[in-house]
Parts: sequence; C-alpha cells; structure tokens
Amino acid sequence: MLKHPFGYVDAPAQQRLASLTANLKEHILSTLRLRPYHRVLDAGCGLGADTITMARLVTARGLVVGIDNDPAMVQKARISARRVGVNKWVRHELADVHSIPYASCFFDACRSERLFQHVRDGLGALKELVRVTKPGGRVLVADTDWCTLSIDTPEKDAERQLVRFIADSLPNGRAGRELLGLFRQTALEDVRVSAWPLVWTQYDLFRHTSFAIRSLNTHLAERGVLSTAQLSRLTASFRRAERGHAFFASGTIVIVTGLKRHLPS
Repeated sequence: MLKHPFGYVDAPAQQRLASLTANLKEHILSTLRLRPYHRVLDAGCGLGADTITMARLVTARGLVVGIDNDPAMVQKARISARRVGVNKWVRHELADVHSIPYASCFFDACRSERLFQHVRDGLGALKELVRVTKPGGRVLVADTDWCTLSIDTPEKDAERQLVRFIADSLPNGRAGRELLGLFRQTALEDVRVSAWPLVWTQYDLFRHTSFAIRSLNTHLAERGVLSTAQLSRLTASFRRAERGHAFFASGTIVIVTGLKRHLPS
C-alpha cells in the first residue's frame, strides 16, 4: 500500500476542501483568462475538478492537461473526465512537476494550486512551469503559508506550537510567502501578488481539511510537541467552541501570476 507523507489530503478531504475554496478557484480562473483553443496545464491536479472546469472554457478546440504524482488521483480524474464527456480534450497523467513531459513553449497557461507546499525545490518546479509556457503565456501559482494559520482557543501556547509543527512538518509549509521571491528569479514579467483568506467556522470541516488534525494527534505525541494533557485541553477547547457555534480558524493562500515575455536564457 502506498504510504502517503504528512500533509497528504485524500480524496474525501479534497472534495470537502473544494467547497471551502470555491471562491478562490473562481478568482484563479478569471485571472488565467482562458479562451477556446487554449492549451493549459494544471500541475498537481488531484481529482481533476479544476481540469474539468477549465475544459469547458477552452472547449474541444483546446487542450487541458493535469499532472499528479499520485496514481490513484490520476485514475479518479480520468474517470471523472470520461463521466462528464470531456476526456477527448482533457488528459490526466502521472508526472512530476520537476520534469513535465511536454515540450518547451507548449501551453498557453500553467497553473498550480496548493502543490508547492509539498515540493522542496520550489524554484525548480516553477522553472519547469515557465519552460512549458508559451511566450506571452500566463503562469499562476497559489499556495498556503501555514504559519498564518490562527485558531481561536484559550490554549494559546499549544495553538502556536501546533501551527509551528504543521509548517515545519511539510516539505515547505511556508510556500505561500516564498512565491513572489521565486517568481522574481524567473523569466516572468508583469508579476502580481495577492492574498486570499481561508476561514473555517466548523471544527469538523477544519480537522478534515487542515491537514487532518485527526492524524495530527499521533504525530504530536510521537514527536513530543505537546504533552498528552496539552493536547487534550486543546482538542477539548475546539469541541467546546464547536458546540457553541463559535469555532473559528483562518489562514492565508498567496496567489502570484506572471507573463512569459521571452524564452529563459
């Protein structure tokens, strides 16, 4: 059985996360400015929800390619594309963002959402996206800075330790804040940056989408980040807030875009 790394978001969690990020996805789509006939890449496509949405914009005259390094996700994305009838111009392929199996200057636009937090070589990944983008094409990357996670609880010290643990345990839990610096190191121009808030008001949704706190307990105990008593008090405070309809947590996703004006040297 495939062993997933810490921070892996499974299919049910991805589906629940989609409702939380619906407005963000609409913003990303409008920023990409896709047209019929465009060829577009989605790096880290997961279940293929975004590739299917983009397929309707580029129409059968265009092409949408989604890549992911999880075979199960790729298979499910292919099934979804067939189910809605867009599989003739939508491809889902098993591939690594550091080695995209397409020629240079192939795509009119490339996007990646919440992938770079799982990537250690963010610059290498971004350069690959730039490589396969046509001159004049747009590159968009959106990712989380997990250090901006904030949870309302009287257990303030434990909450800060939890946030630091999440950020430190990912390959790059601070990916969002680093995106602008990465973009400045590429051949992209007209670089623009914005921030998008994520808000949770339900503990159940939070624990299933914010790196599954259901599995954090084991990691926290194993590594001695929080004592059993601290963890118990922290979890109890979340549940009390949920019962009082007062649970609140927030975080920030950073979105950076750029245009490829010329071929990288």
